Amino acid sequence: MYEKGSSIRAACHFGSIKLDVFLANGLDKIIRCNCSLCSRDKGFGMISIPLEDVILVSGRESMTEYTFGTETSPHSF
Repeated sequence: MYEKGSSIRAACHFGSIKLDVFLANGLDKIIRCNCSLCSRDKGFGMISIPLEDVILVSGRESMTEYTFGTETSPHSF
């Protein structure tokens, strides 16, 4: 589907945030989300992308930062 070294345009669920993402490894290492919301259901598949491989195209004003209970790993949503 997405080969190693390809780039894709991604968007959030509502379409207000758009990203260009470089997939150095394609989708070889999909992991299951284990957050408290996803663990109640089946969980979402996700991949980790180095920040330098992600370009924010639009929607910065729609983003917010959240730090989980450990307060060691901030996430942008």
